Amino acid sequence: MRSRSCSITTHDATKEQIWTLWTDINNWHQLKADIEWAKLNGPFMQGDSFIIKPQGAKETTFVIEKCIPYQEFTDSTRLFDATMFSFHKLEETNEGLNVAVAICISGPLTFMWRKIFGEDMVKNLPDNIIAQIQQATNH
Repeated sequence: MRSRSCSITTHDATKEQIWTLWTDINNWHQLKADIEWAKLNGPFMQGDSFIIKPQGAKETTFVIEKCIPYQEFTDSTRLFDATMFSFHKLEETNEGLNVAVAICISGPLTFMWRKIFGEDMVKNLPDNIIAQIQQATNH
């Protein structure tokens, strides 16, 4: 299993603003240039799913494994001989709102999936969180 995480604490956005951005899956393509389109299948709650179509790649289905509104959600997708989990968490602290994202890939072919896209995802986590905070305050 390989996992990496990043968290940024901010006073610029509220948990409601970030949560609204995170759960607006149908508009993720407007936030991330590497997503061609995304579609939520039903309400944003545990057990539901969404599909992401990355630029130049096939569409992938994700399942919402855990969802505590305005606090955290976890999604997962099955890969060939591996599973990728994304953990998203919001925590209000004395220093501000902590926005945390972690990516975990587990299974026999973890090393391959980490090389294919995991390293880029992890490398971009800080910039993606900063962009999400900026986008959330613009909504």
